[in-house]
Amino acid sequence: MKLHLTSSVESVFDYKVTEANNLIGILLRGLVIRVSTVRTGAQDQLLEKITLTETDKSLIRAFFGEKYAAAKTELKRVRIKAVEAWVVKRFEDMIQAVGSMSLIAFTKSMLMENQDVYDKISLDKNSVIKELGVEVLPIQPSATATTAINGIVSDPEDVPHLASLVDYLSGKVTGQVAPNFAVYVTTDYGHVLAAKDQLKPLKIYAEEPIWGIDTCKTLMNDGTP
Repeated sequence: MKLHLTSSVESVFDYKVTEANNLIGILLRGLVIRVSTVRTGAQDQLLEKITLTETDKSLIRAFFGEKYAAAKTELKRVRIKAVEAWVVKRFEDMIQAVGSMSLIAFTKSMLMENQDVYDKISLDKNSVIKELGVEVLPIQPSATATTAINGIVSDPEDVPHLASLVDYLSGKVTGQVAPNFAVYVTTDYGHVLAAKDQLKPLKIYAEEPIWGIDTCKTLMNDGTP
C-alpha cells in the first residue's frame, strides 16, 4: 500500500498553518492595543506599565466578541473562538498562579507558546511523512483533469487536489504503470464525500479517515493493484 501526498495538498497544509499562526499574531496585537487604549487613553508610552488583573477579563471578552461578529466566514469565526478560548484559559491560569502580570509579559508568553506550537506542527508533519514513507508528488494538474473534476466538485480548493489524482492515475506523472485506483482521504463532507459516487468512474474513492485504509484493503483484495 503506497501513501502519497500531492504537492497541492502539502502547499495548502503549509498555507493554512501559516494563516492560522498569522491570525493569532494579529489578534494578540489587537488585544494589546485594545487593553492599552482603554487603560491609558491611547497613551502608548505607558504600555510597559500596564498590569493585567482579573477585572480585565471583560475587555478580553468584548474584544473577541467584536472580532467574531466582524468575521465574514465560518472558518474564521471558528478560529477566533479557538484563540479566544486559549487566551482566556491562559489568562485564568495566570490570575490563579500570580494574581496579576504585566500586559507585555503576558503577551510575550502567549506569542512564545504559539510559536512553539507552530514549529512543532511543521516538524511533526515532516516526521510523519518520513516515518510513513509518504511520497510527495509534485503535480501541476492538467487542464483536462481540472475540467473533469470541475464537472463533479465545485469547491475551488478541492479541485487541484482531485485533478492531481486524475493525472496521477493516468500514469503520466510517475512514468510507471498507472494505478487502478486511489483512495482520497478527506473530512470534506459537503463537497468531496458528497460526490464520492461521481468520483468512482475516475478511479478515485473518497473516504473519511476512519474508513480510508479499509476501503484500500477491500479494493486490493478484489484484485485491484
